[in-house]
Amino acid sequence: MPRESRRQKRKPLKFKVHLTWKQGETDVFALGKCVDVSEAGLRVETKVEIPAGTFVTFRTLELGFGGTGLVRNVGRKTMVYEIGVEFCGGLRWTPQCQTT
Repeated sequence: MPRESRRQKRKPLKFKVHLTWKQGETDVFALGKCVDVSEAGLRVETKVEIPAGTFVTFRTLELGFGGTGLVRNVGRKTMVYEIGVEFCGGLRWTPQCQTT
């Protein structure tokens, strides 16, 4: 059985995520769907590719949780991109952040 190499456990959660980032001088917006979240980041599905290394601002209306993160990885799935976002600035998610 493969060994899990992640530092934090992921919790499957489904909620909408509003994302913004810069492409040059232009502000870009996208709506995504969270797949799972850990203490240090989240995985989001979007219809728009966000390049690895991009800083994004995200906000979840359902959880009232948001902040800044760095896109660490991007993968193509059928019809969507899976974006791995690592939280920045000491931001951490805990189950207490979950209000639903």
